[in-house]
Amino acid sequence: MDGKPTVKRMPALWLDVAVKLSLVLLLAFGVFSGLDRFAGPASIRPSAGTL
Repeated sequence: MDGKPTVKRMPALWLDVAVKLSLVLLLAFGVFSGLDRFAGPASIRPSAGTL
């Protein structure tokens, strides 16, 4: 073994990279979007019908 990923593992590697990159992009969107919905737990407010 020379430490390189085998041909069978290459699609799994790219899938792993794509999933992690999309999660990082979603996190960055939530942080920098300025939308109340993505502002975190402090933005959760009771609706008008509840106490």
